[in-house]
Amino acid sequence: MSTISKILPAPPNNFSTTLSADITAAALSIGLNSITGLGSEGVGVIYKKKTDGTPDETTVEFVHWTGLGTNTITLTDTGDRGISGSYNGAQAHSNGDTFEVWVHSSYYPRDFALVEHAADGTHDPTKVTTRTAFETEHKTDNTHDSTKVAMLAGEQTLTGQKTFSGGIKTDTIAEVTTGAKTTISNGIKTDTVDEKTADAGVTVDGCLIKDGNVAKATILSTTAKAAAYVSASQTISSNTWTKVNFDTEHYDPGNNFDTTNKRFTAPVAGYYLITSLIGYSSVQDQKRYISAIYQNGSRIKTFYTVASGTTNAYCSLSAIVYLDANDYVEIWTYHDATASQSLDGQSLFSDFSVHLLSV
Repeated sequence: MSTISKILPAPPNNFSTTLSADITAAALSIGLNSITGLGSEGVGVIYKKKTDGTPDETTVEFVHWTGLGTNTITLTDTGDRGISGSYNGAQAHSNGDTFEVWVHSSYYPRDFALVEHAADGTHDPTKVTTRTAFETEHKTDNTHDSTKVAMLAGEQTLTGQKTFSGGIKTDTIAEVTTGAKTTISNGIKTDTVDEKTADAGVTVDGCLIKDGNVAKATILSTTAKAAAYVSASQTISSNTWTKVNFDTEHYDPGNNFDTTNKRFTAPVAGYYLITSLIGYSSVQDQKRYISAIYQNGSRIKTFYTVASGTTNAYCSLSAIVYLDANDYVEIWTYHDATASQSLDGQSLFSDFSVHLLSV
């Protein structure tokens, strides 16, 4: 279990390592003693441990990395340092301080198998080579020519339906569209693809292929995420559920967060990590302060704290929630103090983040 979860909700990934060198508050390259298993983008937390092994809360800083180097994570700009949830914003850290993954988006190569055919046209299980996207030419006996295999850069698409000529053996693929088709003969190559399968997909050797899943994967890696905070103090009446005024965005690449209605709308169905932090100031001792996730106007998750003293009270929550496309989520709050209370209005004490984890 992650050490930082003792003071914050447990993160979805237990990756933990330490800094390999000191960094300044403006550093955009952070050296780590290990990056094994890290994806090329994510959110991590850096902090110093106290002598008893627990996190020093005053050193907690969240960073958003967008690339990997040689045992380093790299950030795009200074806006990726000290993001919402950090105790003192961007700050300097020392060699040996702890780094843990908070939100993790893994981008690993998708491997494919190069399989030769036996003389009877069936696949030869003894001649399987794993590759990360390739194209290959065939010999006259229909076997793959291992000297003429080209690795393809990036994701490749094929336009239209294809017919391979010259005696090359292929498995049967059911026709799912009508109209013009493209024939590829003897060495003609294609780079671009925009034609899609039918909604039900195509089954090849028992494997269902649907390019709707490709579209979802693109959303997963790029746009289905957003974070916002409360920019000014908000008055919350006693014993009244009130929507929290998350009116300013940290980031929203897919334009899925509505600062007018203070809500995130899911662009695609899937499992979303939802986290929130709100802080009340000048609270009433021994009174309850509650935050909740609302889905399509109905309360689905709640968290409350009981004030100890009159200085402040913080409500944080996290949950993985399945959302259909166009479902929306909001953060609401409630307290049972005898008078109206005030929410802190700054990014340090307020956060509402939504990230798609899987489809």
